[in-house]
Amino acid sequence: MVHGRVRGYALRVLVLAEDRYIDPIREIVRRVGGNRKVKIVPLRGNRIQKLVGYMEHHPNYDRFVVLKDLERYEEDVLSRRFNEIASRLSNIERSKVIFIVVRKAVEAWLLADLDAVERATGCRISRRTRSRLTNPEAVDNPKKELTAILRKCGKKYNIRLVARIASYIELERARQKSPSLDAFLRAISPP
Repeated sequence: MVHGRVRGYALRVLVLAEDRYIDPIREIVRRVGGNRKVKIVPLRGNRIQKLVGYMEHHPNYDRFVVLKDLERYEEDVLSRRFNEIASRLSNIERSKVIFIVVRKAVEAWLLADLDAVERATGCRISRRTRSRLTNPEAVDNPKKELTAILRKCGKKYNIRLVARIASYIELERARQKSPSLDAFLRAISPP
């Protein structure tokens, strides 16, 4: 049962995320800290059905958080696939699962705090770019946008740099601009 925890008990969360996002998500989880044990495992491709197997093999987890981006599929397709899988779970199992659609990709979470991009790269981001990115989850291709910003800074997009940016994110600021990041932070937090 998720609610009614004994004080001091560490919430155990298994996060299923696309393998290319494991490092930045790990950095975000590290930044949150707190009373939780979070394991992040790759969910290769768009195989949401693997959730059932993970739940069977990891019965000691309190929550299972499934992160899916919108780079390949529309939200209604992902939601339909998730609901099909969830219908195979018992009510107790289903209550442990939180499905979060990342709009459009994890890079939008990074664009929600452009100061973090500046700190990680040592490069200033123009007011014009900042005003254009006030709603990072509305950006059609956040990875392409971040790649362009990095290129202007003389940097090349790579997952290590993305993880480094994530390590600088001011989470309270970023979650205000990114509802899917806010949903993720709430999902990995004790009630």
